[in-house]
Amino acid sequence: MAVLVAAIVSAVGLVLASLWFAWLRPLVRRSNEWAANLGEELALTGERLLREPESALYRGGTKPHSAVKGNVKLALTNRRLIFRKLTGGLDEVSLAVVTGTRRAAWFRGARHHGRLHLVLETKEPGEIGFLVRDMESWELAINRAIAG
Repeated sequence: MAVLVAAIVSAVGLVLASLWFAWLRPLVRRSNEWAANLGEELALTGERLLREPESALYRGGTKPHSAVKGNVKLALTNRRLIFRKLTGGLDEVSLAVVTGTRRAAWFRGARHHGRLHLVLETKEPGEIGFLVRDMESWELAINRAIAG
């Protein structure tokens, strides 16, 4: 019986490892390449990067932003908050429509392991939520950027 359990666990491990190399690894590589090249792209538009791209969790948003949650690379410029989903495309929020930020234990009916959500409030009306590593510095950077 123990041999059967070990064989099943090994087979599942091999399947997961093959998924990582065949599917997830290229997505992570593409996301990292985007983050590495963002500064050059912004230089062409005259935007300034205020916060370097870093990993975060997108917790969804209201229209026109996607409700689908996922891993993102998140960056802040003097004009917009840009986020690229690991399994999706590029999305952005113009700072012209952001009215402020708030912290929330619950966002869109969900709580995430007791962590606080960073919620962007917009004029649209709508909200967009993220889980970031350094809540205070993101809040400060966003609020400074929207203040001009």
